[in-house]
Amino acid sequence: LPRDHGAERAFAGAAAPPQRVPEAAVTRRRATDPGLPDGPPSRSREEFLARVKALRGKPVNWLEPRAVIACVVSTVNAPRRNQIDAVALAAALRDGNVELPQVDSFFLETDVDAQRIFAAELGVPQEALLRAAEAYTALSGYDVPLLSTR
Repeated sequence: LPRDHGAERAFAGAAAPPQRVPEAAVTRRRATDPGLPDGPPSRSREEFLARVKALRGKPVNWLEPRAVIACVVSTVNAPRRNQIDAVALAAALRDGNVELPQVDSFFLETDVDAQRIFAAELGVPQEALLRAAEAYTALSGYDVPLLSTR
């Protein structure tokens, strides 16, 4: 069969697929790096599932604020090509810039407790957060859960 040199040239600049690391190399690395754990994780699958089941239904505020901020930022950026950081999202909320697509995700896809923790940790006054929610409701026509829990 003739070779398609055009396709070869098109893929020449593409990154190579990741190579699987041989298990022997991982074992050697574990032996030389004391920071890596030996063998499988210390918790069994059953212990992990029992812990997850016990935490289900708990309010968000049992988490550390840093974890809430990371969760909020990853939620609002998940489907987006243009990603923003926590400071940019907080500035948008503070300034009432509700046209950003991440603000849409912030008000509709994140937990109300997480919204309040995020705002408090990043210095967004509660009044500014409520004004942004009202502006978003006026712009989009969606009911924002934050406004119903004032």
